[in-house]
Amino acid sequence: MPADLRRLAVSRRLPLLLLSDGQPQSIAECFDCGVSHWLPRQQTLTEPTILLAALRQAARQGDLRRRLQRRRDALGHCRQRVNRLTDMLWQTATPDPHMPWLSQLQVQTRLLEEVERSRRHQYPLSVVLAELDASKRPTSDQAWYQRAAQLVNKNKRASDFAGQYGLNGFILALPHTPCAGAVTCCRRLKPLLERPTTDALRNVDAWFGIGSLPTNDISLKGLLCVAERKLQDARHRPFDSVAF
Repeated sequence: MPADLRRLAVSRRLPLLLLSDGQPQSIAECFDCGVSHWLPRQQTLTEPTILLAALRQAARQGDLRRRLQRRRDALGHCRQRVNRLTDMLWQTATPDPHMPWLSQLQVQTRLLEEVERSRRHQYPLSVVLAELDASKRPTSDQAWYQRAAQLVNKNKRASDFAGQYGLNGFILALPHTPCAGAVTCCRRLKPLLERPTTDALRNVDAWFGIGSLPTNDISLKGLLCVAERKLQDARHRPFDSVAF
């Protein structure tokens, strides 16, 4: 029964109302499986107004949930369009001499070479897309981003290369590194970026999405799409901000 409730809640995305006089433990399990309302069966059957009020409340909550989902989908589409426009701008921008990494156009050129080399010689390649959020910082200066670039550049291997991706993100290419190694790298970078020894990076959050070859045996564009999708998944995770 709980498994059926969970499948129904996920597939329909509707409020579920439970009429039961069962044991408290069984009712608690139903709540864990997606039930949103519970009413005592015997009392509800004798007083239909209770059921009517609960159904009205469930309908209002269901409508609110659907509206929120539509807003979330619309924001997701807007974010994708903004990212595409940002990518176009970064492709034509000249490298910042104060930043210790490559421009996005330079990174993509090198990535094309690494993808072909990875396929030719059959060695793994991982691509990490990271997003940094400094909205919690009391000031709006960009010194923190330069410091983040320096940290990434200092802690990567000599064979790796990194560059700016979007407004406040970066892309990190890890040749000869399978997905598991990229996950280890991201989890090592995360505390360095979020809990630094300097005030320049305080109150910064970091999320990571990973695409890898040969796990994702696709083109460079497809590999970046996988990493971007994983990055979006990481942003919605409450605990683990590294998705792969």
